[in-house]
Amino acid sequence: MGELKSYRRRCRGDLTELLIVGMTKLDSFYRRDIERMIGLFLPDAQVVCETGPQFAEGLFLQFDLVFEEHQVTATVTASGPDAVETTLSVASAATATATGSAPVNADAAVPVAAASSSIAPASADTAVGTAQGATAAVTALAGSAGSAGLAGSENEDPAAKAAEPNRSGEDRATASAVEEGLAECLVRRHRRLPLSPEPDAATQRKVAKRAILFALHETLSEWTGAVQPWGILTGVRPTKLAHALVRRGLQDGRPVSDAKIAATLQSDYLIAPARARLVTEIVRREREVVPDLYRLDRAVSVYVGIPFCPTHCAYCTFPAYSMVDKAKYAEGFLAALIREIRMTGEVLREYGIPVTSVYVGGGTPTSLKAPELAALLQNLLLHIPGRDDWREFCVEAGRADTITADRVQVMKDFGVDRVSVNPQSFKAATMKHIGRGHSPDIVDKRFALFREAGFDDINMDLILGLPGENLADVLYSLERTLALQPDEVTVHTLSFKRAAVVTREREAFPVPDDDTVRRMMAAADSTLRGAGLRPYYLYRQKDILANLENVGYALPGKGGVYNICIIEEAQTIVALGGGAASKWVTPGSGVITRHQNPSEPLAYVSQIDRILQVKEAKLRAVCEAISNNG
Repeated sequence: MGELKSYRRRCRGDLTELLIVGMTKLDSFYRRDIERMIGLFLPDAQVVCETGPQFAEGLFLQFDLVFEEHQVTATVTASGPDAVETTLSVASAATATATGSAPVNADAAVPVAAASSSIAPASADTAVGTAQGATAAVTALAGSAGSAGLAGSENEDPAAKAAEPNRSGEDRATASAVEEGLAECLVRRHRRLPLSPEPDAATQRKVAKRAILFALHETLSEWTGAVQPWGILTGVRPTKLAHALVRRGLQDGRPVSDAKIAATLQSDYLIAPARARLVTEIVRREREVVPDLYRLDRAVSVYVGIPFCPTHCAYCTFPAYSMVDKAKYAEGFLAALIREIRMTGEVLREYGIPVTSVYVGGGTPTSLKAPELAALLQNLLLHIPGRDDWREFCVEAGRADTITADRVQVMKDFGVDRVSVNPQSFKAATMKHIGRGHSPDIVDKRFALFREAGFDDINMDLILGLPGENLADVLYSLERTLALQPDEVTVHTLSFKRAAVVTREREAFPVPDDDTVRRMMAAADSTLRGAGLRPYYLYRQKDILANLENVGYALPGKGGVYNICIIEEAQTIVALGGGAASKWVTPGSGVITRHQNPSEPLAYVSQIDRILQVKEAKLRAVCEAISNNG
């Protein structure tokens, strides 16, 4: 099997164009995440749904679910070359686990035969902080001898392996079968997953999905020899899982250590150790920057979207229109926006709702002329209540070619205390290729304007994996960035957004391979830490290169408050302007709903009366809920 698998990996570039991944039919609740995970391991494969293995030269995946009392079992069977079968069983643990009593015996809870695992079972401590425990086991059968599962992968935990218990008689019998050739490869894992003793139908389906993804990850890892840094996670906010553990521990009066949180993330979601540690570090830092993060649902933040840019970058899909279009639309757009700002301020004042932060983004807000920018900022100060209590007043000045001395002075005069200057890269050829429209040297000069005006919280954005770039290019961009001594640096990994030019015209925008992008991220992390910056927030995106993440780094005492609030969905974000999407967070329950304004400026202007009517009703409902839970 080892030789065959190596051959497939060497020839993967040729084979995946022909590889057809067939799979049994599943409802859409499961299928979307399953197809996304298949895409992570086999990005060029064609996925079809069938009722049986139709493609002898390809891979066929069969999914089976069995629901029993307090247990759901998912089985993934892969047929074809390097065939693997993986079973994941999730069973409820004894209620005593939640009260600190000895955990239930995992072997008794899940009676499946298995040999010793290349990755040892997680300890019972990984369940600390959960209201109820659960037990999971994974069994993998491979089609040829000699495979050691995921041994030596980045998921391996040497400490856990050293603590592996002696095999039971059933284990020894299965191991004997392996030696005799009756079973050629077998891997077993135990995990504790959150499952209440009497879950409702929705909870059952969520647990079943996690079970399927867990089993699928193991199967595809065995098939390809690869692992995913974020394990079975497909969402954009992995830090929310860690925050949930922290909050539960605080509610129970039993704070959970970083080590236990990291162990839970590894065992329950197959997150690689380095990423699990990164999550715990960021969660700790977020709580330092925003100490009352878990109580902020009684306040709101305000976002203002300015849908204009000098040019449209190849990777971007944010609502933005050219400076030529801006000349036609700016006056009417600003008039409509000021009406929306006024209405929002009136409702917030009426209910006495505090405002945490105000963030002006886009697009490029500094594409507005200085008088236009002054009118916008003046109206925010005039109508949005509690300016003295805002923790942050931020304006994105993302495009250096829009930063001028008069605009900088306007921001200073109206009390803006955080700005963002975003080169994305300091390689001139890259900036031209992606449509930035200015030279790297302009960034240095325009950054200096902010420092000279007295701004002491400046962020800079870089993107890893830009077309045509290599590791040396990223190191050069980092060097140029740090030479300016920014207070924060946000490192993005390129993502293929559906409507972006780089997605539609991939042949014209060749990007680095996954291994190179991961080396870029490792180099960025090491370089920024060496300069004294530390990670303080993180989020992921769909179709992100190398299945990585975006990370914000900041010096001690710095960090974007708005960034943390929106990523952790800690409070309502009242979003104003073109294409702006509000998030209404119901206090106490955490229920979140969304509402988006029209993206096109003319539509926003022509529909402003209806927009205000709908927005006011939704805002009042949230303010009522905040008042009732205050």
